[in-house]
Amino acid sequence: MDSVEDLNVILKGSCRKGNVSISETLADFEKLRISALTKAAEISHLVKEVTIGPNSPVKKDTIRDETPPIEQDKENRNEENLLEDKIAEEMRHTLIIKDYESQLQDSSEELFINLIENLMKNRAEIMKKYWKKQSEECERKALEIRAKKLQLLKSYKKMTI
Repeated sequence: MDSVEDLNVILKGSCRKGNVSISETLADFEKLRISALTKAAEISHLVKEVTIGPNSPVKKDTIRDETPPIEQDKENRNEENLLEDKIAEEMRHTLIIKDYESQLQDSSEELFINLIENLMKNRAEIMKKYWKKQSEECERKALEIRAKKLQLLKSYKKMTI
């Protein structure tokens, strides 16, 4: 059941906003595969050890009949890390980086949208103030011209009378 939930989370995360990254989707499916194999090892009594993933769990029910390893065997084992472990470790780091990149992209998109909205609001306020000032100045000039016309009309009437 967890694998189905993991698949839903992976599909929702990788298809966010229509941006589908093939490498991200492949990394998500690799993570799902590792999770499914780990769960299968925990459930099945036939699987004694899982050799994939950085923390390959050993089945608790089974008793391993091994002789104590020799120091040389330990050195060989340390040198021969499983390819799956290395890939899974890189995948985990890739997934973490991809997650941070998507969060950064989402936050930067939100910040950019907010910045544009603020610029539009500021521009609208500035233009509103500008047009108000222009209309007041135009009205003032119209009143001055009217006053001058009235003054000229009065002076003309005085001259003609």
